[in-house]
Amino acid sequence: MALERRDFLRLLALSGFLGSARSALNAESVPTTVSDKDPLPDVLAPYLQLVGNPATTWICIPARKALHVAIATGNKTGESVSASTDAKARPVRGTPWTIWFAPVPTDQAYQIIVDGVPHGGQRKRRNPADASVARVAFLNDVHDRTGTIQLIGRNLRPENHDLVVLLGDIFNDPSVKDGAERTFRTLHTLATVTHADEVPMLYLPGNHDYRGNFADRVD
Repeated sequence: MALERRDFLRLLALSGFLGSARSALNAESVPTTVSDKDPLPDVLAPYLQLVGNPATTWICIPARKALHVAIATGNKTGESVSASTDAKARPVRGTPWTIWFAPVPTDQAYQIIVDGVPHGGQRKRRNPADASVARVAFLNDVHDRTGTIQLIGRNLRPENHDLVVLLGDIFNDPSVKDGAERTFRTLHTLATVTHADEVPMLYLPGNHDYRGNFADRVD
């Protein structure tokens, strides 16, 4: 059955999914370091996408200054590096940014190496404690308002959700202005506050995500 996005959201609310989203939140505040007042870093927060799970987890790293990116993977306990995989690059037309993406085994720790320098510490995609239950954090209609994303993420911990689903209108008519800075700032904030380097993120575009002269690059 085909549904309009707004009808789908209404059904979620009626079924209790949206109303029960509080279960993914923790009462203790979690500080974040993302701020619209700060310049965007040269390498943004990475995010996971599942392709052919459990065989492959794709990790994407938007970077405007990077000649080489590698993903170093460790053993199951994350105590040592056992292999390194070169990331593939895809320039993003109309911006100085490039998307680097590489596969990461779902059961191994990994670290991102940008031009020979570690980017952050070791990470590991967190598997659900109970495979029969999936806890999903839904976000929709934030329209590039990074302050709203920060408020949502302030109490969102990676151990409390297994998947982040973006239900449209996350961006607001994406524009190429300033190298599409607003779009990349929204992506950086989302990936940071939802812990998208540990918890996969699924994006379902809305009508405002398809508008604007940078919308065709948001894919």
